[in-house]
Amino acid sequence: MNKSGISAIYYATGKQVDTSSIRGMNTFPVIKPDQPTKLLGVCMSLTGDFRAEKQHVMEETSHRVEAMAQNQILTLSLTRLRLELQIPSLNVRFKRSDV
Repeated sequence: MNKSGISAIYYATGKQVDTSSIRGMNTFPVIKPDQPTKLLGVCMSLTGDFRAEKQHVMEETSHRVEAMAQNQILTLSLTRLRLELQIPSLNVRFKRSDV
């Protein structure tokens, strides 16, 4: 049961709801509503806070940019293509004169 957690929030008040009466074979570990949890591939809290997901995306993007910056072998046009394919979130667009 350690891989499953439980959390509940009453949105009218923003307070956590008691979930101690919900049991399976054992009790579920309680996840606080403001604690980020991965759900359907997105890390967010029940309060609607996406800061953890944003931080993860920024760190991942930074790692990819650093890795690509170290590569001095590719031509400018191949570098452009690589940027567009690997980091679509940057929405990178180059002018024709840059190629």
